Amino acid sequence: MTEANGLGIDRDGRLYWNGKPVEIIGQRLDLTWTQTLIAIVVAIFTGITALGTLVQGTVALHDWACRNNRQSVFACPTPTSTVRGRHTLWQPATMMRRSILAVRETPQRTS
Repeated sequence: MTEANGLGIDRDGRLYWNGKPVEIIGQRLDLTWTQTLIAIVVAIFTGITALGTLVQGTVALHDWACRNNRQSVFACPTPTSTVRGRHTLWQPATMMRRSILAVRETPQRTS
């Protein structure tokens, strides 16, 4: 740790190494117009993707919460509710499960 003792800062906040000022050299990044345009397009699509991921996660959380009788941000639909005369997604899923169970329970004919 003897090298760390050579590091210092003066009253004005300048950095010193072994009593000599340290020069911090920054290099500017210059982009062409095409590169700038591509960077902006990538940034926009990244934002759209993030928004889509947020919406998908919220919908998945809502679906999970409703199916497991947990508190959800939005109101959970009741299993028999209808929207404009159509059954919700819960109804066909229940009917499909019943039909699958009925097929499994159907006795098979033996010849």
